[in-house]
Amino acid sequence: MTGSNLSAEYARARLEDGYYEDLTASIRALGKTCLAEVTYNVDFKRIIDTYTGNHSFVTKNGGVFTINIFGQIAPTSAGTIISAKGNHYMGRDGEKASPTSPKQIFDGSTAKDILVVGAPTDCDEILSTLFLNQIATLNEVKEAEELEELESDKDFKSKESGGGQRVKKRKLDEVNNSDDDSTASSTVEAVLGTNGGEILSDVLERNLLSVSEPVVKMGAFYDPRLNDDYRGDLFKLVDDKLVQLDVRTAKNELIAPWKFYDALKPGTLILAECTLHIFLMEDTKKGFTRKTYQINARSIRVLDGSDADPIPREVPEFNREPSTSNTKRQEKSDVTNAFASFEVPVKRKKTVETPTTRNNASPVGNASTKKPGGQKKNKKKNPIVEEEEGDVDMEGCLA
Repeated sequence: MTGSNLSAEYARARLEDGYYEDLTASIRALGKTCLAEVTYNVDFKRIIDTYTGNHSFVTKNGGVFTINIFGQIAPTSAGTIISAKGNHYMGRDGEKASPTSPKQIFDGSTAKDILVVGAPTDCDEILSTLFLNQIATLNEVKEAEELEELESDKDFKSKESGGGQRVKKRKLDEVNNSDDDSTASSTVEAVLGTNGGEILSDVLERNLLSVSEPVVKMGAFYDPRLNDDYRGDLFKLVDDKLVQLDVRTAKNELIAPWKFYDALKPGTLILAECTLHIFLMEDTKKGFTRKTYQINARSIRVLDGSDADPIPREVPEFNREPSTSNTKRQEKSDVTNAFASFEVPVKRKKTVETPTTRNNASPVGNASTKKPGGQKKNKKKNPIVEEEEGDVDMEGCLA
């Protein structure tokens, strides 16, 4: 079934062959470079941009707070989006574009993939608790924000990455581990971005010419037509290019963006190096401030594949009248080093035949684009992690 999660047989094989046990050991070895092991206002804190009012997070020493988050990719029904269009807003039915509000994708438009991740299916209680402790850390941030809102004279409306379940951290030595299905129901949503925090659009109008597959490497720019669903009237790119994001297999091999559909399909286990953000936008007409919680994935590592169906390549329908309008570099942190050196568990014995090699999932596409060197850069927005009712978001992108 399209968009379904991995099979019970595949999940059971992870448990029975010791994969989950090995994954638990690897996650615990991350220590305080994992979201499950840090505490808000102890290991990291909030700072406010004096110009925009947006919130970002830094370490106790003042450096940019990056953190590793793990989980299993949820199906599209839970909010995962991988497509050439990404999460680009086309407008409500009947709403037309205007020169000030273009609904088609032009150079400089924002088009982001979103990964919703959850606890691994049928995992043991310790691994499930580690996942939930990640959500508990996010809840610490949210609860602190809510206390401030009660003392403010402003009316806030929040949009979160995931949400729905408020959990408190549990100590792992108090967990009675078992082989029972204790899979957590909460999820985390992460926006997939580049290392610099930029997310890309797409480029060049679609035509019927064949496009040869290029060499895949970091920093490369590609023809967006390599994405099978880059077709139709929605796309009006001229200069922007599809950009190579830092998304890798378990063997640390780069995954081309047009292969994300297969490589990041539901049921896939990933580790993501992320940043946390809160964006505020005043709605003067409605009289409230919209607060959006986001998690941006800077790097993603596939830990284990899935036997679920790939995310479908659907060409977006667009029938509206088109518009004619056309950080500072840092040293590698402990989180980055832990992400890079993470010991990916390997399958101990072959118990289930799947169309995907567990430690080298085959990839498929994305909608990120960027101007190649020498061309004028378009101003891009940072990727976002949002919390939806019933989910808890990661960005980069848990289900």
